[in-house]
Amino acid sequence: MYTESAAWYDRLHRNKNYAAESQRIVGHVRRLRPNARTLLDVACGTGGHLQHLRTEFTCEGVDVEGGLLEVARPRLPDVPLTQADMTDFDLGRRFDVVTCLYSAIGYVRTVDRMRAALRCMARHLEPGGVLIVEPWIQPDSVVDVEDRWVDGSSAVVVIEDDDLKLVRVRVFRSYGSMSELTMHYVAARDGEIVSGTERHRVAMFTREEFFAAAEAAGLAARWCCDGLTGRGLLIGVRTAEPSADRELPTAPGTHTSV
Repeated sequence: MYTESAAWYDRLHRNKNYAAESQRIVGHVRRLRPNARTLLDVACGTGGHLQHLRTEFTCEGVDVEGGLLEVARPRLPDVPLTQADMTDFDLGRRFDVVTCLYSAIGYVRTVDRMRAALRCMARHLEPGGVLIVEPWIQPDSVVDVEDRWVDGSSAVVVIEDDDLKLVRVRVFRSYGSMSELTMHYVAARDGEIVSGTERHRVAMFTREEFFAAAEAAGLAARWCCDGLTGRGLLIGVRTAEPSADRELPTAPGTHTSV
């Protein structure tokens, strides 16, 4: 997915307030599990949230995109980062908190894979552990959540740094429960001009689909409407074993009291 843009990802998203979002995550966690010590960030990307969450927790990260992890590793030398698919990974240990933020869950594309992802994340939780998932927009909110996500809308990002000149044009389309973001880049760097196009297909799951998946994963879930960026949050506490699952050992540093 992030073929050309991995190296530019942080510049394209430089206005995202990772610090404030991370503090909101910490607030949700402390209310539900005050003594939480360990956290796994699934689809951690370049580590924007982990940079701040690691001041509160002993952290690890997982992402399927090797290019994004290569950007993350130099800034997070003390954080273990694993390349893996969120629907099917096994770190061999459990955590007090598992997060999946910035709407990354939409990239699994199908309800079955979303259910598998939540089940896999729940399997990595301690009993009483907290799962926080930030969804993508929902099918019935395409026209009213944010103006930029109206079907057929477009946007331009321009970067004019000393070492990089870049223009990204993005077009958003929606097709039922699926959305597509087509992004074309033109960049000048190191005396060369490069261009490329990426197409990101991102599923728009409903609350009902999330709640059903959470229940199957052994989670008692609720919905936080405001969320981090206006898209809501699915917040679940592990109360039972995910279906067809096995126990994992506790991650180092985990405090198991609730």
